[in-house]
Amino acid sequence: MAISERIRNSWQNMRQRCLNPNHPDWKNYGGRGIKICARWDSIENFYADLGDPREGETLNRYDNDGDYTPTNCHWADRTEQNANRRFLGVGFDKQAGRWRARVARHGVKKFLGYFNSFEEAVAARKAFLEELE
Repeated sequence: MAISERIRNSWQNMRQRCLNPNHPDWKNYGGRGIKICARWDSIENFYADLGDPREGETLNRYDNDGDYTPTNCHWADRTEQNANRRFLGVGFDKQAGRWRARVARHGVKKFLGYFNSFEEAVAARKAFLEELE
């Protein structure tokens, strides 16, 4: 299995943001408590779980407050990345005690609702984005 330089860079950048307090973006990742699952200590496992990104895709987390795990990460294009900035993706609302889903497109933000599970919130967000295409 040949792991491309692009995959290696994504894996290394993820690790630096979460594990290196001297990294410029650490405050938004490791400094906020974002962790990497133990399985992804191995780049081979990272690659086995995510595969190859398509052209223009980068590593994205469904829940921006969640950790880097196989169930919370995928490759996404710039449009989805921009729509999934902190507070605009899927996250757990502590006050409501439920998962919430939000999107932003072309400067317009839309709250999609509260859900009982992370999976339901992700599915609602994905369905909404697919309708826009």
